[in-house]
Amino acid sequence: MLDRTTYSTLVYTDDHAAYHGIPRLHTKLRHSVGEYVDAQAHTNGMGSFWSMMKRGFHGVYHQMSPKHLNWYIAEFAGRHNVRPLDTKDQMESIMRGAERSSVYPHTISGRQSSTSTSTMKTRACHCTSGSLVA
Repeated sequence: MLDRTTYSTLVYTDDHAAYHGIPRLHTKLRHSVGEYVDAQAHTNGMGSFWSMMKRGFHGVYHQMSPKHLNWYIAEFAGRHNVRPLDTKDQMESIMRGAERSSVYPHTISGRQSSTSTSTMKTRACHCTSGSLVA
C-alpha cells in the first residue's frame, strides 16, 4: 500500500491490528463495537470487491499466480465497476475493453504478439467514491 499511495492519501480501514501505525491519514471504523459507517467513511465497497474476487478464485480459477495477480485484480475491478449497469451496457463495456488490447497471445506463448506490449500496463486498484479503478 505504501508504494501505491502518497502521504496525503486518506485510508479507511476497520480496526484490525494489522492497520495500526499506517503512516497515512487514517480513519478506522470500529467493527469490533458495531461501527460500520461514520459519515462518508465505510469499507462496504472494498468488502464487496474482495467478496467477488474470492468467489472468482474459488469458483473459477482455483489458484492465482502471483506473477499475474495484477491481471486478476484488474479483471475483478472491471466487474466491480460495471455492477450498476444493466446487462446490455455491461457487455458493451466489456467489448470496448477487449477492442483496446489483448494480452493473452503474449502471456500464454511468451512470444511477442501483434498487440503492442506498451498497451499491457500493470494495473493497481484504488477505491474512489465507492468504485474501483484499474
